Amino acid sequence: MTVLGDSTKPVKVQYWFSPDKKELYLALPPAPDQTSGHLYYFNSDATRLCYTFTVSGRWVLDPATGVMMSKDRGSSLAQSADSVGELGVEENSNLVDAKVRWFQDRFKAGRKELPASQSSSEPVFEVESCNSPSRPSCVKFKATAEGQFAGMPALQVMRAMIVEVAPGWVFAIEAKDDVALEAIESLSTTSDPECYGPFIREQFPQLKER
Repeated sequence: MTVLGDSTKPVKVQYWFSPDKKELYLALPPAPDQTSGHLYYFNSDATRLCYTFTVSGRWVLDPATGVMMSKDRGSSLAQSADSVGELGVEENSNLVDAKVRWFQDRFKAGRKELPASQSSSEPVFEVESCNSPSRPSCVKFKATAEGQFAGMPALQVMRAMIVEVAPGWVFAIEAKDDVALEAIESLSTTSDPECYGPFIREQFPQLKER
């Protein structure tokens, strides 16, 4: 925990840098007139793609998984941006479709790792529009499969929202629909050679890389 902001309006926040210091999650508490805080994400890797988004809520980093979790542990948030090369597709390919196939393959691979007694149905994949006002190309991916866990019927589910965020790059977020859509709507990029470093230093001068 640290205190950030100017001298007249200090704000207590939590923050987490990635090991390479190129990613920053910044969790702000609720403002005096609000009930929900906000989580800000900044990716400042200028060798790949510089992007940022925000979602509302109270969030903390789960050290065991490296995934952001809501403080009540009811929601999780995992995100990534992939290039044409990383997805192994040709230039000018539909990157959203490529990322959908990536999620399908990952879900199938996860099913194969389960004991036979826990995997009892073929996966069902659904792809539909996110209904994003600002990003009409965004799609919502859902994978489900029936199985068994501890002798009881169980349903395995994977959800993601996927959108092409810049030429040659696709963004995906795995979270509840309302959280994912908020991230998609707020998603933006920058071509500044220093990415978001200048903004972070200006707005949060006391922030230190740990």
